[in-house]
Amino acid sequence: MLVWLKLSFFSLFLLSANYYFYQNVVTILKNPNFVYSVDLETLYPIIYLAFSLYILSIAFSFVATLFPKNYLKIGLILLTSLTPFLFFPRIEFALGIAFTQSVVLLLSMWDVQNHLKNYFNFNPRLVFSGSLHSLTNLLAILVAGIFFFSYSQYIDNHGFEIPEEVTREISSYTVNNVMSQLTQTPGSEDLSKLKQFGLNEAAIKKVQKDFSGEDVKTQLTTILSKQLQSTIKDLIKPYLGYVPIVTTVLVYVTLASVVGLGFFLVPLLLSLIYMLLEKANIVKFESRTQIVKRLVIEDSNKKVSGQ
Repeated sequence: MLVWLKLSFFSLFLLSANYYFYQNVVTILKNPNFVYSVDLETLYPIIYLAFSLYILSIAFSFVATLFPKNYLKIGLILLTSLTPFLFFPRIEFALGIAFTQSVVLLLSMWDVQNHLKNYFNFNPRLVFSGSLHSLTNLLAILVAGIFFFSYSQYIDNHGFEIPEEVTREISSYTVNNVMSQLTQTPGSEDLSKLKQFGLNEAAIKKVQKDFSGEDVKTQLTTILSKQLQSTIKDLIKPYLGYVPIVTTVLVYVTLASVVGLGFFLVPLLLSLIYMLLEKANIVKFESRTQIVKRLVIEDSNKKVSGQ
């Protein structure tokens, strides 16, 4: 009875971790241009996604290690790989993701089992780190593949746009620089600079009354931001087909970097969890004494033990 409770718990753990992983993947897909943003808050979805990869790899390690039969492991892996159908309405797209994840998890299961056959002293850092690091990298590549196909469709439907906060930040800096160069009583030369930005007559009159007015700065920033967006679109239009590739590479590099920086937490958490599982008598360890055979070389004066 205890065995089936243990298997049920770790099965739910893996299924929940995989569901949480895909929730974070979908969050990134909702704002595909986040990688071009200058706001640090846009990194939070990547950090959450990296954290979900850690949780998924830990849950998977328990299934690959503690389940007694391979058919139980394979069955649970195939069931887990059906999760994409809950998040992606296109059947063929979800099927491709499910197939890829099942292959990744099966290969990782085989890798973990090989490490379990060859370890000398059980240490989660030594036994699991290599396999789980490979697993997180492969899943990061899977995320990049999902992002590429989703973003390609997004580009086809909506085109490419730099996030508005980026163009507004650049425009605001330019406007502040130009306004600071105006004299206290703007003359014709100063006002001609503003006409180049497309200001209307009403805005120019406001400048003449108060060249530091916030309304003027806001209008200038908005005009410049729209012009910058238009210019970027025109420049990128001939190379629009390469935008999904470049963006996907940026997403993968960012995700892989964040995952790599925090991966040291995975073996530490595994060591802590196995210690708690041992205390709760859910897993057991045994110590063995190994017989060592040494070569002894004798001569007339003394015995020499081989090193």
